Amino acid sequence: MKYLGILLTLILIAFGAVSYLGTEQSALILGTAVKKVERVFISPPPCTEPILYSIGVFDTRFGVSKETFRKDIALAEEAWEKSAGKNLFEYSTTTQTSPSISSTMNAKKQPKY
Repeated sequence: MKYLGILLTLILIAFGAVSYLGTEQSALILGTAVKKVERVFISPPPCTEPILYSIGVFDTRFGVSKETFRKDIALAEEAWEKSAGKNLFEYSTTTQTSPSISSTMNAKKQPKY
């Protein structure tokens, strides 16, 4: 019932915007509103498709090899997926995906020898 009220309110706002602003500006505003409504009402349930990720910038100054880093990420991925009972994350080597996991070192993270 709550969503029906929101939907009716958005429809009323849409009609008001068209009559007040004209067609071109209203189309822009309504396009944004429709996308938001679609996310609420039409979006697939969460975690139906795995999130693709890649390893972005890799800084070897941490003293960890890229292969070890990748294996540790795979272990963390496995823990999440075991708990959820489904494939949540998928590592991609072929494309630049979002999110990208990076390891970089700044002045605060410099190792002390």
